[in-house]
Amino acid sequence: MAEYPLEWSALPGDKPLYEVDVDLSGPIADYEAHLSVIREKAVPLLEELAALLAELVRRLDGLAAEEPLVALKALADLRYVIAQTGQDAAYELAARDVPIAVVATALGTSEATARSYLSDHHQPCPHHARHHVPFARRRRRLVPRWGPPSRPSGRRPQPTSPTGRG
Repeated sequence: MAEYPLEWSALPGDKPLYEVDVDLSGPIADYEAHLSVIREKAVPLLEELAALLAELVRRLDGLAAEEPLVALKALADLRYVIAQTGQDAAYELAARDVPIAVVATALGTSEATARSYLSDHHQPCPHHARHHVPFARRRRRLVPRWGPPSRPSGRRPQPTSPTGRG
């Protein structure tokens, strides 16, 4: 691992490094090489999907300036689609018993970040939970290895008496 020491006391405190006479080409090149290694291991998006996402971003950017209410409505609808699809994908990964290391590599992120991402999608927000039961969950109850165990049917465990008879 390369090191790039800086004498911080010799640098002006009110300017960013790119405005000071500091050569950042080494750290930037190392960072870009690191990102390319991560990207190579990540699951590639289908070409058609990547083009569709690029077009969506372009259209939403234009709408944000021209028709901000339409842009916000589209984003609200996308949040719903993302929640549904994310939940379905998270449950499907759990059903397939995909290890968190594989998920992290495929997403191009750390195991902790992948676990958080999956957990976010595993526990839907209450509004979406009322309207949607994911495909994988309809087949059977799933408890993913990468998240905290969920309670069956969303019920709290019943308290027991000190004698253990209920």
